[in-house]
Amino acid sequence: MLADAKQKANDYKFILHTGDFVDYGSNMSQWSWALSQKGLADTTIASTAGNHEPKGTNGKDSILTTAFGASQDTFFAVEHPEQDVKDGIYYDFDYNDVHVMVLNTNNLNDDKTLSTDQVEWLKESAESSDKTWNVVAMHKSIYSNASHFDDSDVKALRTQLSTLMPALGIDVVFSGHDHVFVRSEFMTGGKITGQFDANNKGLKQSGTVYLINGKAGVKDYRLKSDEAVNELFDLDSMKRADTMNKSSYSVVNVSGNTFKVDTYQLSEDGSVSTKIDTFIIEKGKLDAPVIKAETASKTSIKTTWTAVEGASSYQLYRAESKNGAFTKIATTASTSFKDTGLTTGKTYYYKVIAGVGGTASDASNTAYAKATLPTVLHMKANRAAVSEVQTSWSKVAGAKSYNLYISTQKDSGYKLVTNTTAIEYRVTGLKTKNTYYFKVCATDGTIEGASSYIVKIAM
Repeated sequence: MLADAKQKANDYKFILHTGDFVDYGSNMSQWSWALSQKGLADTTIASTAGNHEPKGTNGKDSILTTAFGASQDTFFAVEHPEQDVKDGIYYDFDYNDVHVMVLNTNNLNDDKTLSTDQVEWLKESAESSDKTWNVVAMHKSIYSNASHFDDSDVKALRTQLSTLMPALGIDVVFSGHDHVFVRSEFMTGGKITGQFDANNKGLKQSGTVYLINGKAGVKDYRLKSDEAVNELFDLDSMKRADTMNKSSYSVVNVSGNTFKVDTYQLSEDGSVSTKIDTFIIEKGKLDAPVIKAETASKTSIKTTWTAVEGASSYQLYRAESKNGAFTKIATTASTSFKDTGLTTGKTYYYKVIAGVGGTASDASNTAYAKATLPTVLHMKANRAAVSEVQTSWSKVAGAKSYNLYISTQKDSGYKLVTNTTAIEYRVTGLKTKNTYYFKVCATDGTIEGASSYIVKIAM
């Protein structure tokens, strides 16, 4: 198999294995046989922990709880969070423009969902990725049509991860456990959110693709009925093989905004392989959002922006001067953010970038606002008498009083009419046949907020 894969992949760079290297983790003969296969010694293997590696037999503990547990740094040649490794390990790494997160589906909570510490680590790992492509490798498959499809732990993981993976922008999940071939469309919460075309190409907008690519060993799994599986998720939408009684493997090729996976099945004697599936994910350019900023209080500014189709998150940047450097202040799935703890009287500048996985839009326009008292809303002015105008406005939180201004020109020449604690005022002594413009600002006695919109009255 490795020789065939090396030829098909044009000399692969490393192997991503989805677990169950051996049947019993305590059986050193099985480890020796598995790891001595020709071609393994001259490459790197990034493996998940299967459910068989932690198993012991004849009173012996698995190597995971003996040698591996003795010194994580000795046996795991990759940086990883501090964790209990008696039944496996979770970790991540980057290869070119791909960020790979390897989960340990033996490490579960009491309710059989992925352990809380592992989920928090997964979120942090995915959200901090700056790669175009983000993939997950894990042993237990949440979408399968063989023996484990309705196991209690698999069902719990399906409920938990089927929405989390797309929410984190995960492009592809590679898994094992059931020795079958199943490849999904773009999925979110068990539902199709995107499909591959007749040429097996799909433009990534939302959702995650899941792949079980069969087996590398000799153990066959019997398929469950489509009817039974469809009760739990949409199996009919997925590509699958009638049987996987021969070994198989997948070759992943990544180039820029294209992620291609070819799956091959070997003949009985392993001398010939046949391609049984291809899928190609492409990422297009996301539209840039349009941002607005408005004063929220003396120490906060509210920013809002347009939703971008296909985006799963937004990164908000702030600068403290018009030509200053922008610094990221938030990553959110929302289309609004309240920036707090700001300096009163200071103007701040904002941009936002939409993203999904490692694909990002161009930066938005720049919006700015001052951290001050909020703008007075609902300014009104009505002619009350021949030479009088009645003005009114809405109350502003934090204001002690209001400054009412008047001018005979819209854009200049405003003079203070009054400072009042009320939210209305009657202006008298106006001249007939003149046009007047009014605006009002809130004040706390120290600073004055942004002015209301201008109201025009012709006498």
